Amino acid sequence: MQTNVIQGRESAFAAEEYQDRIQRARARLSAAGVDVMIVTGPENIFWLTGQQTPGYYTFQALLLPAEGEPVFVIRQLEYFNFIANTFISDAAVYQDGDNPVDFLFSMLQKNNWQNKRIGIDKRGWFLPIAVYEALQSKLGELADCAGIIEPLRAVKSAAELEKIATAARYVDAGMQAGLAAIREGADENALVSAMMGAAIAAGSEYVGMEPLVSTGPRSGVPHGTWRRRVMEAGDPVFLEMSAAHDRYHAALMRSAWLGKPRLLRWKWKKSARKRYKQRWMPFVQVKLVPPLTWPASELSTKRVSPTTSKNAPVIPLVLRLRRTGAKAAFLACTAVWIPSCNQA
Repeated sequence: MQTNVIQGRESAFAAEEYQDRIQRARARLSAAGVDVMIVTGPENIFWLTGQQTPGYYTFQALLLPAEGEPVFVIRQLEYFNFIANTFISDAAVYQDGDNPVDFLFSMLQKNNWQNKRIGIDKRGWFLPIAVYEALQSKLGELADCAGIIEPLRAVKSAAELEKIATAARYVDAGMQAGLAAIREGADENALVSAMMGAAIAAGSEYVGMEPLVSTGPRSGVPHGTWRRRVMEAGDPVFLEMSAAHDRYHAALMRSAWLGKPRLLRWKWKKSARKRYKQRWMPFVQVKLVPPLTWPASELSTKRVSPTTSKNAPVIPLVLRLRRTGAKAAFLACTAVWIPSCNQA
């Protein structure tokens, strides 16, 4: 297929990075006694090849042999994305009128793989039962390759960590804009608009999950999303969002009060912190950590008064509990005090 798109021009990494990843994945396939793996998970496909698209809901598969060149089975509409984001030379393109499973099987036959030991991630989210049964009817018993690639993805390279750090800078910008947008009379949509607008302006791409923003009586609903509610004085506000750089994400969560928190809520926070200290003190290190917008002179290891200043109109109080040992645990309690409009 002819195209003016340059191969790999928009790839997140250099070709050598993917070659190394594929070699390590092949070593694990050989150790598992698998000749060819059918990779269907978008996360694993991206990690191995660089292919990324919002159209991951349509069928795509990487045929990864323990020996030989991989073959990418992809919908024709996604072909140009594939060229721009990957360095794989062999693309098997199917049309919307084709049966993707039949097409995939024909690619296995073309490469004389149909009688090899073939595996697939049986726990993959993007493997419908009908597709699995159709493949099994043509290929017989399939080996379970769940867990072949994921342990490799879990250990990040220096290049991956740099992308995560970049995404963290984007999400910082978004969250600061969200906190600054909390005011009486504004609605939840305005918060999300400020958060995402600032993160995107800072450099973020599209994210894998929408922001979670809820206010007032809705703020205690897990995974609540914005629904145009107008904020009032005394409202609790919950904000959570992520930002992405080359598909690597960083997430951030904050909670806030619009106006001065009620005494009962301050007492509850102090009581909860005391109980955490009593329960975890033998195992944890406790410290207060200021955000970047908090002047270091205002840091206190005992108490931080909810006062404002020109340099820090929003004062977050963060309690981090980190358990030592092989299994690290992380708990965070964040209270952000925001003066209401009618306060001096």
